[in-house]
Amino acid sequence: MILNQFVSVGVIALVIIFQPEIRKFLIVLGNNAIKGNLPIFKGRLFRMMKTVKEESPIVVQLNSAIARLAKDRTGALIVIANDLNFPGIEDSGILINADVSKQLILSIFMKESPLHDGAVVIYSNKIYKASCILPVSDSINIPASAGLRHRAALGLSEVSDATIFVVSEETGHISYAHRGKLVTGLDDEEVLNTLRNSLSFGIGINEE
Repeated sequence: MILNQFVSVGVIALVIIFQPEIRKFLIVLGNNAIKGNLPIFKGRLFRMMKTVKEESPIVVQLNSAIARLAKDRTGALIVIANDLNFPGIEDSGILINADVSKQLILSIFMKESPLHDGAVVIYSNKIYKASCILPVSDSINIPASAGLRHRAALGLSEVSDATIFVVSEETGHISYAHRGKLVTGLDDEEVLNTLRNSLSFGIGINEE
């Protein structure tokens, strides 16, 4: 007990005596951590922190909305368009022109909503329209398990460079169509990466 008291007093005494040096050390340590110069901050944890900080708000909102729709098995069709020169936009749908938010997307696709049928179109960082009717593909290569939403997504991808996400009402599985190709059964990481690519102008979807 006496030894423990001496050790405690000694530690406190050292902190008091070397207070300026300890303070300088902590300042240097903090600055290096912020700049990412320390090895521990150059690893995966630091990259994850940077990713969260730098992630596009629209990507975050869409990713969160799609994940919730899939969890609840709420059918959804979401178009991310670089232009509006394709069928199903001018002649159908309801103009929304609102900021992209998880809550609004979930509200649109609720079964009780009058806008839940059809597609939501994301254009110029806005929810441009809802309840748009897309052209349906007549391709014979679509899986037998694919429904009308998948055919509509593929149909639009055949006549435009849009990326179209589909959430299956029956299974909750997530798919996307791009340039005439339908990719099914996406996991969380694949959804996030596809969103990043489709919302970054000049960066194409990886077709491999």
